[in-house]
Amino acid sequence: MQNGQIPVSLSTQQLLKCLAKWRRKTIAALLFDHADPMSYLVSGNLYENLASARPDSQTQPRLPCRFEVNTSAVIGFFDLGYPQSLREIPDPPLVLFFLGELAALDHWSVSVVGARRCTSSGRQHAYKLGRDLAQSGVTVVSGLALGIDAAAHEGSLSASGGVPTVAVLGSGLNRLYPKQHLGLSRQILGAGGLLLSEYPDDCPPARYFFPERNRLISGLSSAVVVVEAGRRSGSLITARFALEQGRDVFALPGPIQNETSMGCHDLIKQGAGLLTHVNDVFQEIDINAQARGSTTTESAHMLDDIALAVLAQVTGYAVTFDELLIKTGIDAQVLVQNLVALEVLGFVERRTVGYIRVPS
Repeated sequence: MQNGQIPVSLSTQQLLKCLAKWRRKTIAALLFDHADPMSYLVSGNLYENLASARPDSQTQPRLPCRFEVNTSAVIGFFDLGYPQSLREIPDPPLVLFFLGELAALDHWSVSVVGARRCTSSGRQHAYKLGRDLAQSGVTVVSGLALGIDAAAHEGSLSASGGVPTVAVLGSGLNRLYPKQHLGLSRQILGAGGLLLSEYPDDCPPARYFFPERNRLISGLSSAVVVVEAGRRSGSLITARFALEQGRDVFALPGPIQNETSMGCHDLIKQGAGLLTHVNDVFQEIDINAQARGSTTTESAHMLDDIALAVLAQVTGYAVTFDELLIKTGIDAQVLVQNLVALEVLGFVERRTVGYIRVPS
């Protein structure tokens, strides 16, 4: 998807302007401390106040690139299509650069991460897990890294009738890392998937980007599955972020003498779910996508245009009734009637925090 297809909103333009001079955490601290952050941003007052504030500490690393958009599309924190799941995490990205379809995030999502230097057995497990999740209507999120990440993406792509996969990068989208996964990234896009980064297009990879990237991998998902990880693996950082964000964590056990399984064993000792089958994930996060998917497919012909319009605004993350009123622009009574119908037909679920999409 080219950036010309989606106009950059005023709020996102202002965020890009601020990010060109100040660090994300510096901006966010001032922005979200304001009673009306969006108005504060759009008015230009945030930029002016940042300019008059004390400069960032020089000990903090600066982005080795300019905040410009030249290849990807960009979406900001205050834009309608910004992933709701990331709004809810500590330290959310202020802008996201992407190629592909944001609709890939409309399904339930599970992250699959693990060692770059994995065993052949670990790679096979990740591939099968990615395939089984995709066939069950669950989006696989990972980091496009060598080893387990790549196997999970490839497994998802192999699924017959599966949903797209999402790759979150630790570099700009024009500086794909690792380079040998250029072909894999093209397959992801060709299958309707998504490449996502909070770094500008021409930003090269940097060591400190990858721990930052990991908070997005976990934040986009309902659960994180670790398949092979040593005790110093970056995948354990993703697991830690997941716990801080209130996501479920699972780990695949391996041979006790296997160095690449020791991190997984430690996670299990600390209370992570023991993964032996994809259904372990479904049971923990209360979904059974295959069963529900068959129900919704059979009922699809019963939806009229209004119901379809409502359904299009309900994703894998909770959306409130008031938010649906704004997004759909339809009468409250009509919205209630259509939400009830969608619940009865098995397309959506009503929860205490709002309405959520049932995987199809």
